[in-house]
Amino acid sequence: MPFVYNWTGVSNKSNNGGKMKKINLIILMTCLIINLFAYSLLEYEAGNYVQTVSARSSAMGTSGVAIGYSLFDSSLNPANITLLNNKLNADLALTFTKNEEDRSLPMFNFFDSYIDNSTYSNNNNIFTNVSAGASYSHQMDSMTLSAGLMSRPLVDFSAKYEEQVRNDNSSDDDTYPPILAKNFKEGEGAINAYSAILGASYSFSDVNKLALGLEIAMLNGSQNQESRIVWTEIAYTETEEALSDSLFKSARDYDGMMFRLGATYDLNDRVRLGFAFQPKTECDMTAKNTIKFENIDTVTEMDADYIIPSSMRWGITYLPRNPYKTTFQMDMELNNYSEVSKFYDDVYSIYIGMEHYVGRAIPLRMGFKHEQSFGDAEIGAVSMPTVSAGTAFPIAKNLVFNISGEFSTRTYETLDLFRDGFYKKNGLWTSINPTDRGWENPDKVEEQFFKVQTNISFTW
Repeated sequence: MPFVYNWTGVSNKSNNGGKMKKINLIILMTCLIINLFAYSLLEYEAGNYVQTVSARSSAMGTSGVAIGYSLFDSSLNPANITLLNNKLNADLALTFTKNEEDRSLPMFNFFDSYIDNSTYSNNNNIFTNVSAGASYSHQMDSMTLSAGLMSRPLVDFSAKYEEQVRNDNSSDDDTYPPILAKNFKEGEGAINAYSAILGASYSFSDVNKLALGLEIAMLNGSQNQESRIVWTEIAYTETEEALSDSLFKSARDYDGMMFRLGATYDLNDRVRLGFAFQPKTECDMTAKNTIKFENIDTVTEMDADYIIPSSMRWGITYLPRNPYKTTFQMDMELNNYSEVSKFYDDVYSIYIGMEHYVGRAIPLRMGFKHEQSFGDAEIGAVSMPTVSAGTAFPIAKNLVFNISGEFSTRTYETLDLFRDGFYKKNGLWTSINPTDRGWENPDKVEEQFFKVQTNISFTW
């Protein structure tokens, strides 16, 4: 989920007017810390785009623009709300996502030949999301009118990162070199979508039906970020240079409105086509940034635009003739990231899923998706393949429990989150001369994601 900030207003405040001579140093530090964010492909700054779909759709590779078994599938295509077969539908979803990240740097021998990558940071985090919604449908001969309300996270800013900076000296502490500094990055908050969904369908015959849908969503939320560099007591005793902990904090508020249009069409009783379009969305963002360096606090207030690019998604659902119910579905999506920045490329993603009933009660679901992030000149698009599976169990007459699991992985190269040159202090290093590494020697990041989603559906 890329973004762009078009700054419209800036004001600066300082709590220490007697040290104005150090403003240039603070500005330099500000640029350093802000660049730390921009160099990473972690969705720390722009946020993680949350595709709130049913556990059924999640198990089937997040496909479903041409079919709907839950109100949450209307987030892919609002026309899906008309495909719910019951008068009243209510859904509650809970999602757990585990992220494991290994960050490594390149190692070279005395001949400057590349040997391998050495892992210097490993982080494991678990994040949760909750969504809820309800809908009502009214049947009138060949026409169905549907309406629903839904609350879901659209962009999640949750993040947590920690790394240790050690020097090249030996130590009696399990042979590990002593820790000079600890670096932290933390993020929390989300942009939530509060949606009203309207849909109508008309049956031209027993097998031909057209459905149209509209989603209007109010976007509202907040984001808190913090980046810290904390020196240890060992660092203070090893050098005569002045050391000072550094801090960057940002508090942001978001406000906007999003629209989504969709349609489905039944070619016959076996094939259904679906299409959805989301126009470019601009959210108003206000930010208050705090920089702390050498006991000087500088506060900057800004107004900007947060841009969600337009997207188009189309797909097909096929129901083969089979003694037991079987469903195949496939979606393709275009994200117009070039609307965010001229340096980004538009990318395509694909979603494939299958559902087969064992007997008449228990479904077996599996899927695959291949998503791509926005790509720029340095990094390029980062692919993230995902495999998924799931099932469902009836709890009561009108109550069904759905569960799905997804596993994803991605690998990419990026610049160091905390630049090496910042720790170049006299006395802290024996034979190493810390210098900033550029794109000729980037970090390697390997990530794994495991997501479990459950949702309970009530129908009447």
